[in-house]
Amino acid sequence: MNKAIAVVLIGILVNQLNAQIKANVSEIEKRSVDGKSIIYKDNKVFDGVVYENYSTKKQVYSVKNGMKEGLYEFYYENGQLKRKTSFKKDKIDGSYVEYYENGQLKTKTVFANGKYNGPLEMYFSDGQLQTKGALINGEYDGVLKKYYDNGKLKKMLTFKNGVQNGPYKAYYEDGKLRIRISYINGMRNGLMEKYYENGNLFVRANYKENKEDGVFEKYYENGRLESKQFYKNGKESKESEEYAENGSLKNKKSI
Repeated sequence: MNKAIAVVLIGILVNQLNAQIKANVSEIEKRSVDGKSIIYKDNKVFDGVVYENYSTKKQVYSVKNGMKEGLYEFYYENGQLKRKTSFKKDKIDGSYVEYYENGQLKTKTVFANGKYNGPLEMYFSDGQLQTKGALINGEYDGVLKKYYDNGKLKKMLTFKNGVQNGPYKAYYEDGKLRIRISYINGMRNGLMEKYYENGNLFVRANYKENKEDGVFEKYYENGRLESKQFYKNGKESKESEEYAENGSLKNKKSI
């Protein structure tokens, strides 16, 4: 008896799913209503499933009260899933994944009310990690790391509410440090150092609210000092020194 009831219930469920209205993208139109994009079919607000095909499936998504609601899937022409997410009142909401045509994961993140809101991971087509960080309400927050396709760290940035705050470091492809500095409210502050690919210092300078402030030193690739300039609040002073590549003094200006 219980088995018979289960069979009947399954049958009803299948019939309900099959009875859901489906429409090809060519059969629908989008209209702007009170600032919202509403989907219509035959001059009526649409409820059901919208689909589009190549020779195989291209995209499919659910619509409720004329707006995307629920699962959304988009496919490559070879049948490989390209993008999968869900909508709530026409805005992306929930898990979001995107794939390369070879099936490798490209992007993995989370949305809330149409904005990035959670961990973010992006990958190269061979599966190597490209970017790792997090966003809150559409803004980067915390440490953001970007990588070369060889797996070495390319740069590391720190954000708070979408604005750079904290240390910034950039690296050469072999892993050697290229630049380091700190940011406060999106502006360079404190000591900045740039390096040649051989590891020798290229530039050393101090910044205050994004302006040079103090000694600005530049070096030759052999490690010898090339020039020294003095700044105050972004403006050059008359005091400076210039050196030849062999280390001998070329020019010196004093106040």
